[in-house]
Amino acid sequence: MNGVGLATVESEGRGRRQPTQGRRARSAGEPKKVSASLASAASIMGADGALELAELARRWAALVGDDVAAHSWPVSLKNGALALGTDHHAWASELRLLSGDLVARLRAADIDIASLTVQVSPWEGRGW
Repeated sequence: MNGVGLATVESEGRGRRQPTQGRRARSAGEPKKVSASLASAASIMGADGALELAELARRWAALVGDDVAAHSWPVSLKNGALALGTDHHAWASELRLLSGDLVARLRAADIDIASLTVQVSPWEGRGW
């Protein structure tokens, strides 16, 4: 019985599998795109929200405007809580006053934000 898809036995007793017609042989173990696994890899490493944070940082000026972006940057994003850094206490106050508007803008851009906090970090600057 050497039908297609059946195991055949060689003279040494080892079996080899013949490919099945019309079907790919290794569908379960095929490589996946790296981007498909990044979110789960980040979660395993304890970096939940890292991909979303990187995308937010990339689009920051377009989302909040050049004036705000010149003095603020996203620091972390975990479970919908966005932490912003700023270079001056005056800007921290301004960002807190604008927080409702900023959250609305980010939500309108399909960024899942539930809350926003601001911290003054003049020495850090834009680390991204």
